Amino acid sequence: MSSLPVPRAPKDAIFFEVHPPSGGFHRYLFRQGRFPVKPAARARWIDLYSRLRPLLFAAASKTVTALQMWHLHHDDGPSILTRNAGAWSPDYGVGVWLHQPPPTLWQPEEFEMLGPGDPMRPPILTAIALTAERLDHHGVWVSMGCRGCYVEFSVTGSPEEFLEAQAPLYQAWIEEPLIAAHGFFIPLLSLGVFDSDLFTQRLAHVAPVGIYVRESDEDEGLLILSRDPVESRITAALELVPWTSPDPAVRIALVQQIKA
Repeated sequence: MSSLPVPRAPKDAIFFEVHPPSGGFHRYLFRQGRFPVKPAARARWIDLYSRLRPLLFAAASKTVTALQMWHLHHDDGPSILTRNAGAWSPDYGVGVWLHQPPPTLWQPEEFEMLGPGDPMRPPILTAIALTAERLDHHGVWVSMGCRGCYVEFSVTGSPEEFLEAQAPLYQAWIEEPLIAAHGFFIPLLSLGVFDSDLFTQRLAHVAPVGIYVRESDEDEGLLILSRDPVESRITAALELVPWTSPDPAVRIALVQQIKA
């Protein structure tokens, strides 16, 4: 994809960005704007990952699939989760940013620094792992996508073994006992994670990860990280129009159509 100027993006455009590899991952982003996805664009957003997922994950592979609870409240998400609890088997752990200091509960000075109307940060970034033996990933995505809460990634070994083996590694550096006491932890990654020295100290948390997909409000889109290049798989599923990039290191294209 070469960078060619295009005069104006259509309303509710989705852009495909190819960022330079970093931290052992090839990095891709479908940028659509902040979450939740606008109503007019939701069907297209759902269709996008529905088309891409079989190209990223093998049909028989099991993945770690989780929901970011701090975005779940949009569009009656909690009720949908409750109705599907029997089929999805949700379990509650913690999402942890790998480029930030250890997560903490609220501190007194945080209340003192709040301005009128300022929201408090979540005291714990609760991540809900969907642990059903035969999880309908497509059904989960169709039901929960667009809110900015979906996370899915492949690992070496089984998802259960990954979460069990990772817990002690997190508990070794998470200082808050009420957070460290949780049974499992989900790594939270964004494009900005890779610029952090802290991230380089915590590579053990992503060493078993093969492909990582996350609705990333921080990046305003769907983040895809992969150990191996998957650009050709992605572009085969889309009709793309090259777009001008403000950063010469990042290639950008407009997603014109999602192929059937």
